[in-house]
Amino acid sequence: MERKQIEAVALNYPPQYVQGLYAIPIGIGWFMTGLTNLISQPTASWILVGGLLLCLGAWLGITRYYQNNFGRATPTKSRRIRYGLAIFTSFVVFIGADQLTRIMFGRPPDRPMSSYAASWSLGMLVFFGMTIGVKMHHIVIWGSLFVIGVLPIWGLNANRDAIAAFPIGVAIILSGLMDHRLLVRASNVTRNLTLENNNDEA
Repeated sequence: MERKQIEAVALNYPPQYVQGLYAIPIGIGWFMTGLTNLISQPTASWILVGGLLLCLGAWLGITRYYQNNFGRATPTKSRRIRYGLAIFTSFVVFIGADQLTRIMFGRPPDRPMSSYAASWSLGMLVFFGMTIGVKMHHIVIWGSLFVIGVLPIWGLNANRDAIAAFPIGVAIILSGLMDHRLLVRASNVTRNLTLENNNDEA
């Protein structure tokens, strides 16, 4: 497929959707966040430094992959505004839901739940709803995280928020991989249509 045609496919999606593989270093970053926020931190500093270097290396490798295979696609001004508004709104939903839960059940909640994980999943669903639309895998992944967050399995210790960073990181990676898969499928459809048009013209 011609580079311009690939970039045309990319322009149909917001940056987060086009660049789903970036969820991998972001997810790893969440793992590092969880480790560094545990009350008792058994993690050696070199592990954290190694994790950050891994994130950086993955980020650079993913950037090269997208540039080589999908080119550069600059979203329109309206898409950038929509994307920024989606980020802001989803963050407000996350903070609002988390704070409301803590007001209702205490700080930290006096129930063995994770308002942090549940609220984050709601924010992500709002984000996708305002950008590319909520897909089935978003419902499955972020809906599952919400259910896990409200289940009474978290205990009552102060490590709940730190521990929640791990399933959040996993959910981010899985969601990003599925988003990337949809981009590849959309590119394949465009490739097939291009081949058909070329054959017709021939």
